[in-house]
Amino acid sequence: MAIDQVIDEAEGSLFLPHFNDIAVQLCQTQTAATLPVLRGGKTLEGKDSTVSAATLFIDAVRCAALARSTGRSDNLNELASVAQQSSWAGTADLAVMQRALGASRWSEREYH
Repeated sequence: MAIDQVIDEAEGSLFLPHFNDIAVQLCQTQTAATLPVLRGGKTLEGKDSTVSAATLFIDAVRCAALARSTGRSDNLNELASVAQQSSWAGTADLAVMQRALGASRWSEREYH
């Protein structure tokens, strides 16, 4: 679950269009797997580790921002609706989710 690192590498690459394509494909795969988990108000638990909902959400927002920056469709509205679900009220993840959405919308206004 290191999509953040993949996007960082793509941003610093001379082969940006190629890496963006790879990063977007990886993002689509990861987001397809994690959105149902987020909609269910859960974290991702594995045998050896757990990934918080906030981390999953930040990755999904970063992926949506990458998709938008490359002219592809994004799911920021869907992510915003996830963050508004009552199941997140009162959780530590909610504030992180809201900040991630806010940062994404700020950078969109600044750079697009």
